[in-house]
Amino acid sequence: MTSIIPIDKVKLDKLNRIISHKKSYISLVSVDSDNLAKEFIEYFKSKSQAIELKNNKRILYDLSYNKSYLSHNLYVANIYNLDNEKEIIDNLQFDRDFVAENKIKIIIILSRPMLIKLQEYGDLHSVVKFSYFFKDHSVKKANQGFSDGRLKRLIKQYEKYKTKPTRIFDFAFSVAVEAYVISDFEISLKYFEICLKNINNNNKDRKANTLGNIGNIYISLGNFDKALEYQENAISIAEKNNYILIKAQSLENI
Repeated sequence: MTSIIPIDKVKLDKLNRIISHKKSYISLVSVDSDNLAKEFIEYFKSKSQAIELKNNKRILYDLSYNKSYLSHNLYVANIYNLDNEKEIIDNLQFDRDFVAENKIKIIIILSRPMLIKLQEYGDLHSVVKFSYFFKDHSVKKANQGFSDGRLKRLIKQYEKYKTKPTRIFDFAFSVAVEAYVISDFEISLKYFEICLKNINNNNKDRKANTLGNIGNIYISLGNFDKALEYQENAISIAEKNNYILIKAQSLENI
């Protein structure tokens, strides 16, 4: 893996230990480029003899009823930035029971926004044993103009809909995630804070998830005291509401 930095390789080592010892699981590998998605596919195929799955809307269902399925195999699916990526992750939530029933071992490669979305699916926590965002550090600065253009379009969308209370969170969230992906942490922080102010009091999982994301930004900015404060707040909400996956991810980031 040539496109990730040493700290991310530590996380990859953790995933490899899970691959070696766990009997059934979903592992979520989030990336920010097609290049890194393809590099991970080749890595897992080479190192762990993973079998690549393609064109599956219901990955777990289709795998369970595939006559060639073998429980000792490791499978990997790249859904990064597919047009139906959201539909696929919704089906992961719906079909999660197949993982334990059929001893499925699978790695899902997906986008950062979809990883964050999956964190809100509390019922999935029992089968997800790993989740982490890997940034492609091989991407040349020439691509930055495209990324900045996308961020500006998302900000423009937010400005258009910010007067509509039911839409503020979704549009601010899109800006915050895109800014985080391109390492514009100050913009990301600004819009995650807008998200935090526009969360319904009953939506505790969304609040915990947003607090955790803000904590991650402060880690990236080197403000570890602030990062700890937000991660601990996220953990507190997660513990009170049994959001095991959100708790685990915040603990991992402390």
